[in-house]
Amino acid sequence: MSRHLSRYFLAVGVALALTSGLVSAAAANGSAPSTRSAASAAERADCSAQAADAAKKKSKLTKKKTKLGQAKKALQKAKTAVKKANSRAAKAAATKALAKAKAKVKKAAKQKKKAAKKYKKAKAALATCQTTGPPGAANPLQPYCNAGLSQSVCDAFATLPTPAGGTSPIQALCNAGLPQAICDASAGGASIQALCNAGLPQGICDLVANPALLPTVPIPTIPGVPAFPGVPNQAALCALIPIPGICP
Repeated sequence: MSRHLSRYFLAVGVALALTSGLVSAAAANGSAPSTRSAASAAERADCSAQAADAAKKKSKLTKKKTKLGQAKKALQKAKTAVKKANSRAAKAAATKALAKAKAKVKKAAKQKKKAAKKYKKAKAALATCQTTGPPGAANPLQPYCNAGLSQSVCDAFATLPTPAGGTSPIQALCNAGLPQAICDASAGGASIQALCNAGLPQGICDLVANPALLPTVPIPTIPGVPAFPGVPNQAALCALIPIPGICP
């Protein structure tokens, strides 16, 4: 890649002055997927607490359903008993039993409804955890948002599903200083369009979606990411990522 960069510097006559500190940051950022990102992925996968809570709530709901079913059967028997009562005393006793049976059905239905609501909430919490990670899971982009990147990008990052794996089509950009977490999120070509919808330069998402097409350029330097020089034009982009059919 250094040969491509040298040709680019000679062609456009622009030197990207990276201090030793920025070069170190870019090198550290562009290595294989960082342990910080790996930890985030592990946190996303650990939703055991939410799964256990959902299972507990489901078990309680099942018990409440069973109890309601039993109460309804008892109510039906009480109704039959009222019909079969052949004396005033028997009818009075059966009517009293019927009232109690109705009350039990009403109470059981209320408890079942309450249990169903709790189970629905627990299922939603589990689904959210499986998609975005458990509450409090570290967001590897947050330091960049603290340094100037739009907070909406970090918020959107938290909604991205964990990719199946593979190499990111934009790894070269992360080698140049783009946060490695973005490449980790786009591993295997997984969509990160939500990040661009939130303020990340669209050209980055264009490259992920279709590495064989010229993305939206220029890709500007990103606030909070001083190690990423930005991509001012097609020549600069081709120096980083040789796009088939577009780059010479």
